Amino acid sequence: MAKNGRPRTPVAIAKLKGLKIQGQEPAFEDGLPECPGWFSEATQQRWQFWVEHCLSIPGMIKQVDFDAWVVMATAWEEFDEASRLIAKQGIVSISEKGSPYMNPAVGVRHAAMKTIMNIARDYGFTPTSRAGMVFEKPEEKDDLEQLMAEREGG
Repeated sequence: MAKNGRPRTPVAIAKLKGLKIQGQEPAFEDGLPECPGWFSEATQQRWQFWVEHCLSIPGMIKQVDFDAWVVMATAWEEFDEASRLIAKQGIVSISEKGSPYMNPAVGVRHAAMKTIMNIARDYGFTPTSRAGMVFEKPEEKDDLEQLMAEREGG
């Protein structure tokens, strides 16, 4: 059943924004969804970029997110290919009868952009979705604390 209204903010992002958390998010296994080998090298690099971003938000990346990531990576690949075609062929094509029409790659690119942006918002990949997030800098230990920590571990 479809839900009306604004989509819920993931708990990991809500914590960073200092929002009150109601209820509890389902417990899914943390982990990095591995990029499928069928994607181009450019898409695999983009996937790695996304992973690095999500690792900066504790609890943000889960194995269960794999399907959403595949959809976003597929859309990225379609966007990239359509953009290359448009750069080569132009936005407007000419029919056999000489009439101008929009290059079909423009529609493909537009649809891919919408898909990418919809998923990107969920992962804090846009300025507005990051607004209000507070990232805690890990505490740096001074030399004495570091030496004591090493001695305790060994």
